[in-house]
Amino acid sequence: MARYIVRRLLTMLLSMLLVSIMVFAVVEIAPGNVARNILGTYATPEQEASMAKQLGLTRPAAIRYISWLFGSDWQASRQIGMSVREIVSTQGLVENAKEWWALDENGDLVQWEVVDDKLYKLIRQPDESTIRILDEDAWNTDENGQVYFWGVDSANRAAKWLKGEGGVEFRYEYTG
Repeated sequence: MARYIVRRLLTMLLSMLLVSIMVFAVVEIAPGNVARNILGTYATPEQEASMAKQLGLTRPAAIRYISWLFGSDWQASRQIGMSVREIVSTQGLVENAKEWWALDENGDLVQWEVVDDKLYKLIRQPDESTIRILDEDAWNTDENGQVYFWGVDSANRAAKWLKGEGGVEFRYEYTG
């Protein structure tokens, strides 16, 4: 009897895996350009390429499948260098809204924002308010001399800010 149950469970798991692969394949081969649909018909090719990169459409299909199946928060945690937590907010415009926060070395829930090329850390308080402090020491420099920072922005995304360019280069959207 135990062998029968184990065999049925394994068959069920294999069936679920095959169905998920088929559903992903149908979504992938569907006609249309997702980036163009989001941006509209007047988007430039550069905007379209940037959106495709942000959505992860430039990654290999196997990586897109894994992200589709398990979510992308594990990728965001790896980029940020901190674990990411989902918190249900009881205040704000949307009641019971889910927010993503990074957990820093002190155990604080934090997000970041860049204002006038200055990096600020937003520390979540128990009453759901935030304390905003300057966090200029958190910037990193890559091998090309580009100054950047990966963190969770206030729109619940893992974002890479580039210093001096006034914007966000790349974002991971949380999917699960």
